Amino acid sequence: MSEKMAPYDASDYTTHGAPSKGLINLYQKLGHSGYGMIVTGNMMVDENHIEVPGNLILEKKYDNETRRSAFKKFAKGATSDGAILIGQLNHCGKKTSIEYNPTPFSATNQSHVDKYNPGSKFGEAVELTKNQIKELVVDKFVYSAKFLYDCGFNGIELQCSYQFLLASFVGERNNTRSDEYGGNLKNRTRIIKEIYDGVRKALPVDAKFAVGIKLSQMDFVNESNHTDEAVEFVNELEEIGFDYITLTGGFYEKWSVDKQLDVNTKEFYFKFAKDIRTALSRTRLIIGGGIRTAKKMVSLIKNHHGDALAIGRPCLQEPDFVKKLLAKKIQSLSVNALDEQNFFPSMTMAWAQMIAMGKTTFKEANGDVCYGIPDISNKEIAESLLNQS
Repeated sequence: MSEKMAPYDASDYTTHGAPSKGLINLYQKLGHSGYGMIVTGNMMVDENHIEVPGNLILEKKYDNETRRSAFKKFAKGATSDGAILIGQLNHCGKKTSIEYNPTPFSATNQSHVDKYNPGSKFGEAVELTKNQIKELVVDKFVYSAKFLYDCGFNGIELQCSYQFLLASFVGERNNTRSDEYGGNLKNRTRIIKEIYDGVRKALPVDAKFAVGIKLSQMDFVNESNHTDEAVEFVNELEEIGFDYITLTGGFYEKWSVDKQLDVNTKEFYFKFAKDIRTALSRTRLIIGGGIRTAKKMVSLIKNHHGDALAIGRPCLQEPDFVKKLLAKKIQSLSVNALDEQNFFPSMTMAWAQMIAMGKTTFKEANGDVCYGIPDISNKEIAESLLNQS
């Protein structure tokens, strides 16, 4: 989840897109909540292709000791109780809002249209040249990974979902290039391999640094529900060397309201995850999406849908739920009192919870990671947060 908590002022080379005190406090508390691995929200490798102001930004031109110190504090807080910290690296490509870039780079000149959020406006996409792919994409991802390694992070996760830049190269429907970055799957995956190889080359040979990648089943949905292309893709990723794949875009639990899309995406997601897990041998699969009960968590792992589980918004409602689950004090996670499946209101409340967590350090909260968090399972509190936004 994007935190939107970093300062946004391009004239200030020390704080622009760097971890704020609130962000450091937030991750310090998450680091003491019992998770095995913590993945950050979007960290942007290109300041001209951000998701929103408040994203962390990893541009080389801003590199200085003050910034590095802030990122080191961020990493130290998140890992101080044994958690592994992964920085999620992203380039929004054609999904950059027109407000921040009227002519964003992408795999092709096919501009983005968001059918699920018609109010979003995007600029006219500009197809990257081969030289630009190397200098403005691959090199930026590699620099960002090395920067995070130097600052104490344990790995990176390439954001390759939801039609962000890397996903726009992979999808056959979107990538119409006729050069070595288009056509067959190996060509469409070339940019990802170049980033992976570049990262490994930039790090010490014996570096213990994970490199993962995030995919969405929404980028592979089709009317016949076949997963052939997806399976071929993850086999390619395993051959490249990725340590893990995170699969998102599904909703594992049954809720009172089913969202209707063009195809039965829930049915596809179950098949998608299972087929991918079966296809992989070395690379680990992390699955997420609406997982809220202990019973479902156990079932997913026992039935080999994935090797690990990813949880998002509930981490902000009750950060220490992992410890409570393992102690058998709870059997399910708390959900908001409004519409759990309605993304935008849910994220608005999640951002309010992140801000609340960031107001105090772990020590100031007397070791209570839930200190000061608004309880959105209470309808009045949830509605109040939305009204304030």
